[in-house]
Amino acid sequence: MISHLLKERGLRQVDLERAFADRGMKLSQGLVNHWIHGRRSPSLSKGLMLARILRIDPQELLGGGKRVA
Repeated sequence: MISHLLKERGLRQVDLERAFADRGMKLSQGLVNHWIHGRRSPSLSKGLMLARILRIDPQELLGGGKRVA
């Protein structure tokens, strides 16, 4: 899901890490990689920030909802 959204937006993992860092949230490469490959889910605060960065409704990260794009 997250990897598909990144591809749609022409973003890479490092872009996502930088976007979080720009907003004061430092993430490890491993954590972001786990999100991208579906091995872990972001915490609520990080999930909300991820939704803002990707311009999607937070519900979409949970498998439902509509895209805001």
